[in-house]
Amino acid sequence: MKLPKLLFGVATADHQAEAFDPNLPDFRDEWERLTGQTARGKATDFWNRYPEDINLARELGCKIFRFSIAWSRVEPAPSQFDASALEHYRQVASAILDAGMLPLVTLHHFTWPVHVQERGGMISQNFPTWYLAYVAKVVEAIGDLVPYWITFNEPNLLVYGYVKPWWQETYLVPPGGGPELTLSMQLDRAAQLVRNIFVGHRLARETIRQKNPTAKVGANPFVLGLPTALQWCIDFVATRTRSKKQFERRSKIVAEPPVPPPTSVDLVIAQFAPTQERAAKVAFSRSYDESTERLVVRKGSGIKRVADLNGHRVGYVRGSVANRTLARLAPNSMPDPSRPIITLWRLWRRGGSTASSPMR
Repeated sequence: MKLPKLLFGVATADHQAEAFDPNLPDFRDEWERLTGQTARGKATDFWNRYPEDINLARELGCKIFRFSIAWSRVEPAPSQFDASALEHYRQVASAILDAGMLPLVTLHHFTWPVHVQERGGMISQNFPTWYLAYVAKVVEAIGDLVPYWITFNEPNLLVYGYVKPWWQETYLVPPGGGPELTLSMQLDRAAQLVRNIFVGHRLARETIRQKNPTAKVGANPFVLGLPTALQWCIDFVATRTRSKKQFERRSKIVAEPPVPPPTSVDLVIAQFAPTQERAAKVAFSRSYDESTERLVVRKGSGIKRVADLNGHRVGYVRGSVANRTLARLAPNSMPDPSRPIITLWRLWRRGGSTASSPMR
């Protein structure tokens, strides 16, 4: 079997690499401000230092160089396009070609202009039309130089800006939503997003191919790294969703917590909470989770202090260090390892619970 031709290269993204311009914020800048994340600042200053990065890629022996267009720079106001920004990106593409590499352009890399969001964002009925107008200007400016295009970066991940899985405290990506959004509303927004992405991709592909009939146009999915069989099953289900009713039924798996079996655990110690230290170190300023021990007590239980746990069954997260804490603070309690979700669900079903301060 003949292997396909592979092109070794590097990639950048406009928001992650280009320096922040306070006169031209994109919506991700706004979202990061509202959610208290780290502002991009100068980032890697790719807007000004792209010749250095392109030369470094050339020295590595790269054959392809991926960069993305900042929609907010190209269209700073509705229907107003900046010729100087388009010329800048033409210079970037030309520099890549001059360095002996092929340019690969991403048109939408996890962000869009603030004015697009203010008019309804990616779930507006008009989004494909707005996106097409932007794409047409970019293609007109650099379409003759670019053989490879990505219309939407990881479009399947964009869904998590409109649906919040039950195990997450916040939305994973912008634009997010408030607590007033019911499951039905979240799924309606996600369905509109999926439609707009498909329509926008088709319109962009047609526009690019009109300029360059041999251009390769696609979209790169977000890959979860799941076992092959499980990924195949997920893909099989997703591609056979034919109606809104099917979509809602299948989406409830990630949008609603499962109803757990009954448990005999009376109390639970554990909570997963983000930490500011890790938030400053990970991609997109999103934090990993770090275990924190907490005491959750059923209302009316009479538990007022840690010593009152003696003689009671106490649930804790299996594999955590909570059993050591119990041995130290309440040696006569009855530790019972359990899944925290099941335990908390059972407590809530019994009439609610109150959480104390973290156990020390």
